[in-house]
Amino acid sequence: YDTNTFAEKFRFDIGEDMNSASDQFGAGMLVASRDGQYLALRTPTTTRIYHLPAVQLVSVASSKNHSAVAYGVDLPLDGTPGVECRSGGPSGQYTMIFTFGQNLTSVGGSAVTKGVGAVSSNAIDSSDTHRYIVNLTGVTNGQYIKVTLNNVNDTAGDHTDLISQQMGILIGDTSGDRVVNSADIGQTKSQSGQSVTAGNFREDVNSDGFINSADIGLVKSKSGTALPSYPSIQSTTLPVRLK
Repeated sequence: YDTNTFAEKFRFDIGEDMNSASDQFGAGMLVASRDGQYLALRTPTTTRIYHLPAVQLVSVASSKNHSAVAYGVDLPLDGTPGVECRSGGPSGQYTMIFTFGQNLTSVGGSAVTKGVGAVSSNAIDSSDTHRYIVNLTGVTNGQYIKVTLNNVNDTAGDHTDLISQQMGILIGDTSGDRVVNSADIGQTKSQSGQSVTAGNFREDVNSDGFINSADIGLVKSKSGTALPSYPSIQSTTLPVRLK
């Protein structure tokens, strides 16, 4: 990327051998090394090499049980955070599941580093050690919350100091457009009486395993609420080492 304009200049797969095309690497350019392990940023006076985080985060989801079945709201790793529209109950309880490319050996812990809420428990999933489960409590509605893991290690011997993920909390926003309005009410009404599936679980706003008048009433009670505007460009801090 051109770091002056953020315009994409060229791209290649991680691990691709960089050949003569790398001569595009001019001042103000950010490029990856041929082994995909480093980023290099060149300025008019120097070049800095950054080591990329070695532990690979594959996905993050906000998971809730609907009777006996768990459904997860995908939380994109880049761009505007995904929106969790289901109620956390009177205690504001939510669960974030971090899934990694390799099996985990240890994680130092987790904490809420932005927004209102706290970690009630966290652990590597004993049934699938690719996953790290963070249970939250006291999460309030109408906000973006960030959870950060620290000292993450996997079976490949890789380590990352910090990994963070954000999600929006807006009860009743079944459409995921960051505002609760008549569209969400209509969407929930259209699914009333239907069995909860992977295609309509967002309409089971109270997560009791049924889509009915209770969900419609809950969405109506939140009509007019919205998430704050999310910045179009975020400053992101990566765990890096200067070489």
